[in-house]
Amino acid sequence: MLILSVTFLIAQLFVVVSVGTTKVLEFFEQQPQVMIFFKDETLEDQILQIKAELEKSPEISDVTYISKAQAVEIYKDRSARLFPDKPELLEFVTADMLPASLGVSALSVNKLYDVSAQFEGNQFVESVIFQEDLVVELTRFTSALRIGGAVLISVLLFTVVVLMAIVVSNNIKSFSSEIEVMRLVGAGSWYIRLPFIIDGILFAVIATTLSTIGLYMLIPTVEAFSMNFIAAVDLISNHMEFVLYTGGATVLFGSVFTIITNYLATWNAMRT
Repeated sequence: MLILSVTFLIAQLFVVVSVGTTKVLEFFEQQPQVMIFFKDETLEDQILQIKAELEKSPEISDVTYISKAQAVEIYKDRSARLFPDKPELLEFVTADMLPASLGVSALSVNKLYDVSAQFEGNQFVESVIFQEDLVVELTRFTSALRIGGAVLISVLLFTVVVLMAIVVSNNIKSFSSEIEVMRLVGAGSWYIRLPFIIDGILFAVIATTLSTIGLYMLIPTVEAFSMNFIAAVDLISNHMEFVLYTGGATVLFGSVFTIITNYLATWNAMRT
């Protein structure tokens, strides 16, 4: 029971982590990945013309114009949140000190390479920042996490299958006399197997219920931990709804899993 409950809990936590990393990845993919900072003498009309040209490309998903005044507001807002005890960081910052910029997001990384190369050395451009490395590394981390989680869950499920097969075999051996009598009076194989399969279903329902309770208790901790790294992403908007859906899916999967496992175990045990 304990091993099965822990296995289902790990599987549910893996779902939470997968959902969370997917949302984080989507968040960064939607952010401006190429930032084009313009020289002070560049006119706003010239920047807006460049913005309009970029928006004509079907591979560009979004182009955001940030004026000097908006750049100051963004700086002040972030500084106030990150360094609330250092108000002096805000005192001497004016619109003249920060450049206007364009934030460009694209449907593919290759297009971002093109945009970055296009504006490097442009007469109106002061600098270009390409944030491609962050998205690539996050994608690699997400893929590795999913593969590692799938391998871990597979190993645990295999362990559960072996243990359940041993338990069912021992149960059948302990009821060998009763089973022999039932066979003598003409009981079919399904009639004999059914109690063991029902026992497995109850076993799975209890184990998945315990794991779902554990998940509900752990979600706030997981979400609080994630907030330390990226507060802008809401990993799970509705805890109760998420737990109910995940718990229901786990109960269904656990029941089907134990039915198949117990059926095979009883079939193997009753052959001998």
